Amino acid sequence: MQESELHIERLQRRARQYWWEDGLWELAIAVVFLLIALMFLVQTLAAPDSALQHFADVGLPIIVVACALFGQKAVARVKERLTYRRSGYVVYRRPAPWRRLLTAGMGLAMGILFAWLLSTSASVTALLPALQGLIVSLALLYAGHTFGLWRFYVLAALSVVTGAVCVLSELGGTVAAAVGFGVPGVGFLLSGLLTLIVYLRRTSASAQEGQP
Repeated sequence: MQESELHIERLQRRARQYWWEDGLWELAIAVVFLLIALMFLVQTLAAPDSALQHFADVGLPIIVVACALFGQKAVARVKERLTYRRSGYVVYRRPAPWRRLLTAGMGLAMGILFAWLLSTSASVTALLPALQGLIVSLALLYAGHTFGLWRFYVLAALSVVTGAVCVLSELGGTVAAAVGFGVPGVGFLLSGLLTLIVYLRRTSASAQEGQP
């Protein structure tokens, strides 16, 4: 590969990394994971066929679809007020509407699939936390490689370990699902907060250096 092509590739990766350097997307993912974990926890604690149980059943797909449709806009609004004022604005190609609908549809399908698997045989349900952890870890490994984010490899390992612990400890059903989303959600929360703190300190220092 020629030097110019390597330079272009580095610039493209730097532009993609810029979307993640303030930790806001990790905080958004943390909110989604923790809300899903909360819905599974409500399903665990609520009485069968109670209003709270039905609320959790309906709330889970609503959370997934709403976050898929409006999550990016919400993060972009926060970036406009925080990130772009500190370190500039990078224009990204807007995703086509059909891609957003496809993302929402895939999220809804995954939610329905998990709900169906939870209601199947005990042998399938017992292995579900490991499958859940593996799926999340693969997505994190892909993102870590694509954007050059080493902290995502740590989160991927956390997801796999969480799923394995749930299986080995024989946590079943909605309890395992709550733990499987809750622990990585806390991981995303801590990672996002630490990244945001470092970003705010770094950009504040840069602004002070630029003052006369």
